[in-house]
Amino acid sequence: MDGAEEEELYMEHADRGEDDTGYADFDSCSAQYIRAGTIRRIRVENFMCHSNLSIDFIDRVNFITGQNGSGKSAILTAILVAFGIKAKGTQRANSIKDFVKNGCRTASVVVELNNEGLDAYKPDVYGDTIMIERRITENGSHFQVSGAQGKKVGSKKSDVLDIVEHFNIDVENPCILMTQDKSREFLHAGSEKDKFMFFFKATLQQTVSEKLVQAEEAQNVLGGIIEESLQALQPLQNQLKQVEEQIKYKQQVEQLHEQIEELERKLAWSWVYEVEREMTTKQEELEKIKKRIPQCQKKIDEAKAKVSTIGDLYSAKRSEIDRMMTESQQLKHTQESLKRDLHSVTKQRVEAEENVNRCRRSIEQLGKQLHTLQLNVQEMQLRALEDTQAEEDVRLQEIRQVENAIATATAEVQRFGEEESRLTVEAEKLRAMILACDVECREKVLQIRDVEKYIRELSSRQGNQMTAFGGNNILNLMRRIEENNRRFTCPPLGPIGAHVTLIDERWSLAVEVATRNLLDSFIVTNQKDMLLLRRLANQANCRNLNICIYDFDRHLLKPTDEQLPDPNLATVMTTLQTENPTIMNVFIDQGSVERLVLAEDYESAKSVAFGGGSKNVKEVITIDGTRLYSRAGGETTLPKERWIRGGRLGVRVSDQIQEAHEQEKELRSSLEHVETRKRRLEGEYSRLARESGEYKRRRIGTERKVKTLELTLQEMKQREALEKNVDANVDELEQEMNVKLIYISFQQAYCVTPSDSARGEFEALGTAEQDLLSLQEDMSEAASEVRHYQELMDRRVLAVIASQEMEIAHMQKQVEVNAAKASQICARDEVPFPGVDNLKPDQLSMKLNRLRERVRKEEDDSDTLEQLKKKGSKIKRRLQSKEDMFLNLKRKLETLVEGLGRRKKKFDRNAQMQKRELTWKFNEHLRKKGFSGKVNVDYQKRSLTLHVTMPHDESHTSVQDTRALSGGERSYSTLAFALAVHQMTEAPFRAMDEFDIFMDPVSRKISLDSVVQFATSEGSQWILITPHDISMVAASPLLKKQMMPAPRP
Repeated sequence: MDGAEEEELYMEHADRGEDDTGYADFDSCSAQYIRAGTIRRIRVENFMCHSNLSIDFIDRVNFITGQNGSGKSAILTAILVAFGIKAKGTQRANSIKDFVKNGCRTASVVVELNNEGLDAYKPDVYGDTIMIERRITENGSHFQVSGAQGKKVGSKKSDVLDIVEHFNIDVENPCILMTQDKSREFLHAGSEKDKFMFFFKATLQQTVSEKLVQAEEAQNVLGGIIEESLQALQPLQNQLKQVEEQIKYKQQVEQLHEQIEELERKLAWSWVYEVEREMTTKQEELEKIKKRIPQCQKKIDEAKAKVSTIGDLYSAKRSEIDRMMTESQQLKHTQESLKRDLHSVTKQRVEAEENVNRCRRSIEQLGKQLHTLQLNVQEMQLRALEDTQAEEDVRLQEIRQVENAIATATAEVQRFGEEESRLTVEAEKLRAMILACDVECREKVLQIRDVEKYIRELSSRQGNQMTAFGGNNILNLMRRIEENNRRFTCPPLGPIGAHVTLIDERWSLAVEVATRNLLDSFIVTNQKDMLLLRRLANQANCRNLNICIYDFDRHLLKPTDEQLPDPNLATVMTTLQTENPTIMNVFIDQGSVERLVLAEDYESAKSVAFGGGSKNVKEVITIDGTRLYSRAGGETTLPKERWIRGGRLGVRVSDQIQEAHEQEKELRSSLEHVETRKRRLEGEYSRLARESGEYKRRRIGTERKVKTLELTLQEMKQREALEKNVDANVDELEQEMNVKLIYISFQQAYCVTPSDSARGEFEALGTAEQDLLSLQEDMSEAASEVRHYQELMDRRVLAVIASQEMEIAHMQKQVEVNAAKASQICARDEVPFPGVDNLKPDQLSMKLNRLRERVRKEEDDSDTLEQLKKKGSKIKRRLQSKEDMFLNLKRKLETLVEGLGRRKKKFDRNAQMQKRELTWKFNEHLRKKGFSGKVNVDYQKRSLTLHVTMPHDESHTSVQDTRALSGGERSYSTLAFALAVHQMTEAPFRAMDEFDIFMDPVSRKISLDSVVQFATSEGSQWILITPHDISMVAASPLLKKQMMPAPRP
């Protein structure tokens, strides 16, 4: 029999009658329980006693049986070797080369691991299988890690350790891989300390405890190094103090140089400013003179308008005189004609007088007839009154009835009109309320849209808090800044809000109102960096980015007590917190945060802002964002802008989103309430409109009825009037007589009228000629006034303006010449007007000469101030850098000490919990055989005691020394303890070798059933190696039995 046949592995099932279909069912069933990290297959070549061996495992329980010497334990040793354990750790050899089979020069061990499921390790690299191969030679060994396709991925031991660490495979943990030597060691360990060390190591408490001790020792060493390093900085501090004293002396001389340079610049530009002042004065005078032009022009225009008006009046009057002359001529002709007619009229007058006399006689006759007729009428009326008295009573009764009906209908019309008016007024009120509800609905809809937009903005911030300060484009800008970092003199700081926190989150909204523009800003160190950052911002679509230029080397500004408000008042500066002094300096310089006071409510804010007792207070901001300040005696209160919804510092976005959702819910509820009220008002309005329309129709119908009654009443009164026509005849005669008298009077007056009219026309003509002469005089005076104002403008306004403009042009040329000379010394911006201290050029020149003379006397040949400053700055940076580094290390060390303390407490708490859990689990497994017991773990004495009580012991005394137990009882107790520890650890697979060697059949069956039940319930892979018969174990798809061939004799 060759080597391959000798190492052939035979499969054996508990039920010998099973056919191949059972394995198909097993494969389909176990496929759904695959777990990453379990062993799929192991292959060995020339390893220990095996020439060529390959074993497949399932994901649950795997039994390997065989006679002693068949190489069962070599399988477990091969697993240990493949996972990188040293030869001595296997307790089977002293050197790795001792595992090579006798007569061979090389050996190899290949372990295939499942790499499927959620815990897979780099599935995109290895696939569903990871193959770990360790080849052993006489000179040592090396590893090779491959994927599912056999492609090599790594060849370092670190690659294997990474895989082992990922799957939590601790090959030195006896609870994961318990060899037969470790099993015997625990079975025969009578020492309580040895048992404790076994438990301590199995539960990984030993590893954690050692790491905690190492961390504490490292902390002590690091603390001593930091303290020694801080003390070593004293010489550097002394050197810095000496340099600062030298700088202080040099600064006095340097200040004189700066004053000289400043005076030279001022002197250069003082000539420019002197001429500009004179030119400004001239221009102001010119403007004053130019302001006279509209006044003079107004006077001229008024005089011209007066001339034009008088001319129009003169023309109209002249036309009127011509018309009157024409009419006077006509009147003369008419007068002559009337004189000719006067004779005939006189004749007619005589005839008329005769007619008048005849009319008078006729009137007397008619008067007599009238008297007679009146007597007849009275007689007729008396007879008619007697005959028609009854009829007249009926007619009067009918008239009164119609009048009463008209009064009743008129009252109804008035009542209907009043009711209609009342309903119309109420309807108009409801209509106004409906319009108000409509406006409120639109406002609520706009508010809901604003809240929804705010929620979208907050949701975008959840991914990255930095987007709160500039939106999503700020991330693109930060990436571009990182790519172009070397192009900056110093990397920009920003956005500022991302580097700032709040000490008290209550002031988030108030700080947002006070510093909103600065929170989105960036800080650079010079103009060049600002232009570069501006270009990058435009490329990243961050338009209108606010950029501040500030010196990064400047120390933190500390305002004095005289510059700060009352210390009892909270300010924005005391609320902000940042580790970068440059950011705080920008807040102070550009935001004046040290003078922005925070107040809890409006009343306290009002007392601070307007009380007059607080100094150095720029503004007071309440907790709801209201701003209060006093300027030039005026008190101003500004509410929070509508677009500022909340603070961005010191708040959680999730809380803001929740508040926004609640606000949206309230707005929608309010909107629904308003819409409901609107619908109710619309229904009420419709009802009132219907009632008003009904009253209107009734009023119109009643008015028609009144008109009908009025017509009826009018007809009845007309019939009544016919009875009184007798009196009308007398009246007609009297009227005819009066007409004739009027005709006589008219004829008498006609003879006098033409003469009087002619005299009036002649008198009006004389008056018009006098008015014409007066208008000519007024027009001459107005023309003289026009000429006067025109000469005044030409002589005293326009001539002076031309002269002033010539002088200003000459001064402008002089300014340009002087400015060109001064620009060679410095730019105009360096000496802004009035930066010359209001001194004349001669005075500045004298002051400059005195300073130069003083500098010549005080200068020496020592180092310059710039050199000393560079030296001091260099020493200061070194000192500050070292101090910051050591202080930062000290803070980190304190954090580590605090964290280590918490870890120790957590370790002690977990140890006590594991101690209790171990006793529960151990006792639970012992009960399966009728035993009972407990485990006492003493971490102070580092001892572990097992207490086992036998069911057949009537005294119920517990056995503390496992060596007092029989072989089976000791093995089962060992298994119960191992299973209890297994439940406290987590690993993809576990292996135990000869765990049941001293058990009796009953104990072995209970033990095997316990192991199978534990493996199937926990969902882990188990590899159990035993020399005994396991046919009593029931077959299952989750169980696989394999038998090793008997050894050769």
